[in-house]
Amino acid sequence: MPDASPAVVLSVRSNLRIGAAMLLAALAALGVGTYLLWIAESWLLALPGAVLGGLGACWTWAALWYLVLPRVELRKGELWVRLHPVLRAQIPLEHVEAFLLNQGPAMPQEAVRDRALATNLVIRIAEKAEPWSQQRRATLLGIWCGPYITLRGTWLEPLSVQKVNRLNELLYQAKQAAENDQADEPLGDTAPAAPAGQRA
Repeated sequence: MPDASPAVVLSVRSNLRIGAAMLLAALAALGVGTYLLWIAESWLLALPGAVLGGLGACWTWAALWYLVLPRVELRKGELWVRLHPVLRAQIPLEHVEAFLLNQGPAMPQEAVRDRALATNLVIRIAEKAEPWSQQRRATLLGIWCGPYITLRGTWLEPLSVQKVNRLNELLYQAKQAAENDQADEPLGDTAPAAPAGQRA
């Protein structure tokens, strides 16, 4: 399918506040670990310094990855959805019906006892669009249950009715552009790809 992304820019970014907090904590750990290695005269300081520095470096990479990559974006005629820090789901655009808002748990119930609510983003997939409409996945970032993908608002940029309406407008424009481009191409038989996770 043609890449509709140059004509229509559709994306939902990560929560910058959480990303910035993650990055600052990671840099602090990296700095402390580096300092311990610098002043270490025995393994009693060198070992914890190396461990803390290594963890800090990994956390820094993860925080930057989280900040740079959108949770949802339009690419190559597909909607890329990241429910996992590394992997993404690539859903053909014609199977995506709408974006919705709902109120739900800010974090998985098994992760915290607090029942705080957040404004979540829901992506509705056509029920006939197998196998995308039959997935069952749950991560810290959201839940994919059948034809509905729920992204926890905790990890997203601020959401509003206006933002979701705009996403639906962009979705409609992208689908129309893809249909117009596809009408100019020769017909061929193509089998749908399985919705296996792809690297982000």
